[in-house]
Amino acid sequence: LFRIADRIVVLRAGAVVAEVDPADAHPDDVAALISGQEIDSSGRGQLSRLHGLADRLASSDRSSSLSLILSTLGAALGTERLAIHVLDDGGLTCVASIGLSGRQQAGLARLELGETGGAPGLAASTRETVVLDDARPRAAVDRRDARLADARVPSCWAVPITGSTGLLGVFSVFPRSPGRPRRDELDLVTLYAGYAAGALERDRLFDEVTTRNRVLETLREVLETLAGPVAVAEGLAVAVRALCSGLRADEVTLVSLPRTGEPTCRASAGSAGHGSGRESLATLPAVLDELARHRADSTSSPFETGQVRCHAVRFAAPGGEALLLALWSRAAVPHEATTLMGDAAHSLRLALEREEIGRIHQEAAALRRSHEIQRGFLTRLSHELRTPLTAIRGYASSLMQTDVTWDGESERRFLSRIAAESARLARLVGDLLDSSAIESGVMRLQRDWCDIPLVVDAATACLAPSEAASVLVEKDPDLPVVWADHDRLEQVLVNLMENAFRHNPPGRTVVVGIHRSGAGRVEIAVRDDGVGIPEEIASNPFEPGRRRASPTAGTGLGLSIAKGIVDAHAGTLVLEPGRPGTTFRITLPVESPDAPADDMAAGDGGDAPSGTASEAPAGRRGRDRTGPIVPGRLPEADGR
Repeated sequence: LFRIADRIVVLRAGAVVAEVDPADAHPDDVAALISGQEIDSSGRGQLSRLHGLADRLASSDRSSSLSLILSTLGAALGTERLAIHVLDDGGLTCVASIGLSGRQQAGLARLELGETGGAPGLAASTRETVVLDDARPRAAVDRRDARLADARVPSCWAVPITGSTGLLGVFSVFPRSPGRPRRDELDLVTLYAGYAAGALERDRLFDEVTTRNRVLETLREVLETLAGPVAVAEGLAVAVRALCSGLRADEVTLVSLPRTGEPTCRASAGSAGHGSGRESLATLPAVLDELARHRADSTSSPFETGQVRCHAVRFAAPGGEALLLALWSRAAVPHEATTLMGDAAHSLRLALEREEIGRIHQEAAALRRSHEIQRGFLTRLSHELRTPLTAIRGYASSLMQTDVTWDGESERRFLSRIAAESARLARLVGDLLDSSAIESGVMRLQRDWCDIPLVVDAATACLAPSEAASVLVEKDPDLPVVWADHDRLEQVLVNLMENAFRHNPPGRTVVVGIHRSGAGRVEIAVRDDGVGIPEEIASNPFEPGRRRASPTAGTGLGLSIAKGIVDAHAGTLVLEPGRPGTTFRITLPVESPDAPADDMAAGDGGDAPSGTASEAPAGRRGRDRTGPIVPGRLPEADGR
C-alpha cells in the first residue's frame, strides 16, 4: 500500500498530525509519526539496527552471521524475501536466504554468471547494482528476466558484495510487488552488503586457518612419526594413516614402483571398508596413465576414474620410484590436497631413503662381522690344518731316516699316529667342502626311503664304544619311512651326539627320541643331561665359526653344516630353550615336497645329479667302516 499511495495522512487521537509524500518517506517514518516520534528519528532507528547488528555479529556463531544480516535488512526494508549468493566454481551458489518458498529456493540455488543468471548473475559479471523492476512471466521478454520468472519472483534488486580480494558474491532483495526501489533503499542494501562481505571474508579466513592448521597438524604428525624411534616400516603405516585423516580421504596408499618387478603396497590406510591397498592398486594403471600425460610434473591434478576421484604424487625412491595415491569415493577432493600430499611425499621420500641407508649400514655391519668371523675362522683353521700335517710329516720323516732302525712296535705306533692325523685332516677338509657346498647351494642329496631308527643305530655305531653304551633310543611304534639321504642324516646325528659327549663331563646320558609329528612328519630329538650351551653360543648356535673357548672346541662348522643338511631335506633343526642340558630337535617331512613322485616310487635317489648312480646299499653309500677315515663324518666340535 505504501508503494502505490500518492499521499499518506497520519492521524493520532482523531487529529491530523502529518502528511507524508511516499516518494520521500520510509515506512519507518510513518511508524515513527504514529508513535508520536519526530520524523527524523527513523534515521536513528536505522543506526540503532546497525549498531545492534554489529554487536550480534561479534558474538554470534559464524554459521548464523549471514542469516542475521538478512533478517536485519529485511526488517529495515520491510521486505521478507532476501538471499545471498557467493561466487563458487564459475557460478553463484545460494548460501543464505529468508522468506523464499521451496520452489523459489530450488530455482535460485545455483545461478550462472551473466544474463542467464538473472539480476544476481548480471550484477556479479558487471560488478554493478542491477534492478529488475518487473520479472513476472508476462513481462519476461529477455534472458535476464527468465530465470527469476521461473522462480516466481516478481522483481529483484541485486547488489554485488565486494571484499578485499574482489567480488565475493551478490546480495539480492525480492520485493513482493514489481517496482523500482528508492535511492536510500539501494544505499541501505549496499551498506548491509558491506557487512555481508565482512562476514564472508571472516568465514573464508576461518576456513583457511582451519585448513592450514589441519595441514600443519597432519604434517607435524607425519614428520614426528617418520623421524621418531619407531622402525620405518611401522612409521610409514602411522604416517599414511595420519595423512588419510588429514585429507578426509577414503584411502591413502604408498606404492613402491621398482625399476624391475611389480608394484607393491608399502603402507595403506582408509575408512571402513577401505585401507587394504587393493583399491589403490586396482586404479594404478589409470593413475600412471594420467601421470604420463603430466610427465613434466610429478603431481597430477585431481581426476576421476570410474566412480573414484584420485590425486597422486610420484617421487624418486631407492630402487626406483614411489607413488602416494589418495582416493575419494564420496567426498570431493579438498583444495589443500595438492599442498598436503606434496609435503607428505617429501617426508616419505626422506623416510624411504633413511630406511635404505639403515639397510645398507646393516649389510655393511654384517659384512664386516662376516669378514671378522672369516678371518678368525681361517686363523683357527690354518692352525687346525697345520697340526696334523706337522705330525704326519714328523712321523713320516722319522720312519724314512736311513741312519735309524726302528723296531716293529715303534713303526706300528708311528703309522697309527699318521693314520689318526690323516683322519683328522680328512674331517677338516670334509667340513670345509660341506660348508662350501651348503653356502653355494650345490649340495646334492642321494635320497632313498630311510628307516629313521636304523639311521640312529648307524650313527650310534660311529661313536666310541663307551659313548655308544650311554645312548638311549625312545621311539614310537610303526614309524613311517622317510624319503631322505641316509648318510647325510647319519652325519647330522653323529655330530649332535658327539657334541653332547665331548662337551659334558663323563658319565652323561644322551637320549634320542623318534616320534610322529603331525601328519606326514617325523621328529628326532637329541637330548643330553649335561651343562648346556653358553648363552653367547645359544643366541645363534648355527652361525658358522661359533665355538666354545675350550680345548674340546673344533672348527665351529658342525652345527652349521647339520642345519644346512636338514634344511636341504625341507626340515627344521632348532635348539630347544628352557630345558636342563641341551636338546636339539629335528623335524623331517615323510615325503619330499619337491621330489618327483616317480623318483620316490622307484626309490632311486631322485635328488642325485643326472648321470650318477649309487652302487652301495641304502644307508651305506660313500662310507668305509673298515678304516679310520670316514668321509663326511663330523666328530670335530662345531662351537659347542
